Amino acid sequence: MINVEPLIPFFALAILIERILETGFNVFETVPAIKKWIVEDTYRNIKQILTIIVGVIVGIIISNQTGVLLFAAFGFVINTTADMVLTGLIAGVAAPYAHVILQALSAITTNLNSGEARKETQEEINKRLEDLLEQVGASLPDPENI
Repeated sequence: MINVEPLIPFFALAILIERILETGFNVFETVPAIKKWIVEDTYRNIKQILTIIVGVIVGIIISNQTGVLLFAAFGFVINTTADMVLTGLIAGVAAPYAHVILQALSAITTNLNSGEARKETQEEINKRLEDLLEQVGASLPDPENI
């Protein structure tokens, strides 16, 4: 059985960051001068880049204030400040993908914890991982447009 409990505060942090960013962009996008620009690809690319940069900054600040330590939760012994910075960095980068990752973990945990006798084949596991990576990859900015 997979123990996902150490990940709960981390994903809560990532979802909080994602909600803060989304709310900020929603407010920003109500400005009349911005509404005309929103439909352009340039805006989408800038938004994706800003989401990562601001997400990392917000992640580090919130991790520092809340004491969420990802590496300590898994028993790694590293400097507390480094753990907070790395936790914030990872949560900030993972924020846009938090829902996809949680859905995948939930499905995997449900399958593993269910009393069913069925076992997944390696091909089925690989297919689910490919689908997850494809979903995450589809939401990343095109490197040529950055």
